[in-house]
Formats: sequence, C-alpha cells, structure tokens
Amino acid sequence: MTVSAVQGLEEERVHLKGVIVDQWGQQLVLDDGTGRIPIRLPHGARAQVVIGGAATLIGSVSSFEGKKFIIADILQRIGNALWIVVHRSESEAGQRQRERQKEGDVRKEAGSPTPDSQDEGMGNARERVLSLAKRLDTGSGVMIEEMVRQSGIPGCKTFIEALLREGELFEVGPGRVKVLEG
Repeated sequence: MTVSAVQGLEEERVHLKGVIVDQWGQQLVLDDGTGRIPIRLPHGARAQVVIGGAATLIGSVSSFEGKKFIIADILQRIGNALWIVVHRSESEAGQRQRERQKEGDVRKEAGSPTPDSQDEGMGNARERVLSLAKRLDTGSGVMIEEMVRQSGIPGCKTFIEALLREGELFEVGPGRVKVLEG
C-alpha cells in the first residue's frame, strides 16, 4: 500500500513503508515517495524511529475534520531504506492486478468479451487446450511440446500449466500430460 492509496480509505488496516520526515509530541509524519501522512502513536508509546530514518508501519486509517492519519499499531525502524523501494513496487504491482481484475469483472457484467474468450463458437482457450489434449492422446498421454506446436493458441503453455495446477490435466511422465476424466 502507498500513502497516495490511503487517501481513499476509511477505517482500514494498512501496511506502509517510508521515511519519517517530521515529529512533534506523539505524532510523526511518514513520506513514502507518493505522499505524506501523519502517524499518531498510542498514549505513552515511544517512537523507536528517528527523523530521516526508514520505517515500516502497520496501523488503522482514521480521519478528523477531513484530514487522514494513521493510528500506529506497529512502527519499527528499517535498517536498509531500499526496502521502501521494494515495498512500493510490490504495492503498485498489486494495485495494477486489482485494477485488471475489476476491469475483467466489469467486462463480464457488461457481456463484453473477456481476454481469454475466442471468436465465434470456438470456446475459450482453456477448453480448447483440454479438447486438444483429449484428441492427441493415444492412450499414454500427449507431449506438451506437441500440444503447443499444434494448438495455434497464444500462451498455450501457460494454459497447460494452469490446468496442471487445477488438476484438470496431470503429468504422467516428464513433459507428457493426460486429461483427468471423471
């Protein structure tokens, strides 16, 4: 999560990493490169971080008179500030994935084609991969490379790996798969 993403939240638990840039009394200010947010410490708690130091924070988003702040549950010093960069890139990747998932949900609700659907009655790629495996199997399974070569499906190997994880296909030997019937 980033500070800029926190601005749209209400009463949710968050995990942030950043640099402490200001302090007065029981309040600190965290900057993660996307924005700044005040942190309030519980009464009597002492901050184990210093101004200019990197910190990790777990707490709850709150607001007073329209201004957001975090009530800290855990606030710890980070030894290496490069963890802030790692955390931000992971947070941004997660945000992009959530946005893509929302777009997919909207497409399904609107009846629009989804990325894995195919043209005019060909079924989705997943079903086509299963059908191909059944067709090419002569009894001892089918080689994955043969399926990829004959399928004409972009990303066929990815679909095969997903079907293996889901248990729709199983590997009977190195590089050889079979459809689980039943």
